[in-house]
Amino acid sequence: MKKAKKIVALLLCAVLLVGASIAGTVAYLTSQDQVVNTFTVGNVQIYLDEIDYDNSETDPEEGITGRDKANEYHLLPGHEYDKDPMVTVKANSEECFVRMIMTINKQDELDKIFDEINVIRAEKNLPALTIADVLTGTHANWVLFSEKEDGNSRVYEFRYNQTVTAGTDDKALEPLFTKVVMPDEITNDQLATLYVEGANDNLKIDVVAHAIQADGFGGDADAAWAAFNP
Repeated sequence: MKKAKKIVALLLCAVLLVGASIAGTVAYLTSQDQVVNTFTVGNVQIYLDEIDYDNSETDPEEGITGRDKANEYHLLPGHEYDKDPMVTVKANSEECFVRMIMTINKQDELDKIFDEINVIRAEKNLPALTIADVLTGTHANWVLFSEKEDGNSRVYEFRYNQTVTAGTDDKALEPLFTKVVMPDEITNDQLATLYVEGANDNLKIDVVAHAIQADGFGGDADAAWAAFNP
């Protein structure tokens, strides 16, 4: 009887051992994966400058040798002056539309001067003087989109005729124009109406550059500029 009990006990131990062995080898079939979303921020950056005509070097921190943000000119009849507003689209900028807004003040005075000069030119059978004869070297890629009056100023909007992508290097676009030319017929008295010592509204040609991403507008520049909010 004792021998039988011993055999039964050994069998139970064997069963328990087998059970423990089975329990130790059971594992669920599992797998793991994940999706990692990384977001980078796009940007559009431009820089506007012009040749340093008066040797003022007012913006040296940009490191653009020979370029400047502003110039002063002493106007004389029959003289021409270097002025070349140029937009640079900075490296790694997104594809973008680019435009320049040029504002010229003293329009009443300028219109009077143009009218007087054109009377003289008509007597000589010469074509009428236009703004294109004063601001020369306008590049074909800059297209005049609009011209409007704003008080005693005239505002011109020029658009670059294609979108611009900078790539890994800065991309300098062609200048809007390259020179300011004073016609031979203009007189000192006429020039004096454009400049008064100490006045705040002397003749100025202000140029502002804008850029806006091209993506999302389907190539429609009008829609892009309608959405522009500086």
